[in-house]
Amino acid sequence: MGLLRLVFFIALIAAIAWSLRDVLKRLGGWVDDGPAPPERPRAPKLVAIERTAWDVLGLEPEASRFEIEASYRKMLTENAPERVSDLSPQLQELAERLCEDATKAYQELIGPEE
Repeated sequence: MGLLRLVFFIALIAAIAWSLRDVLKRLGGWVDDGPAPPERPRAPKLVAIERTAWDVLGLEPEASRFEIEASYRKMLTENAPERVSDLSPQLQELAERLCEDATKAYQELIGPEE
């Protein structure tokens, strides 16, 4: 009789473990479905890309002076220090660099102010 109880108890534990298999797997339990998945490939390193003045302002080379000025003003407005003052220092620095790039591109396309 004792052996029958032991077999029944082991079968009961195995049935409970099998039914909780997904829960144990999500919790990182001892359930193993085979070899670990391969590591995800690392993201490629960022490479500096030379951008033209047209690319910086987001324009086509056929753009008119009016479109150049409008795009330049839009970039300055979107990245103005007052608008990004509540953001992180990294984003503030990025906005400053975008303004500098836009100014350089504008001066290259339009020429120095008279």
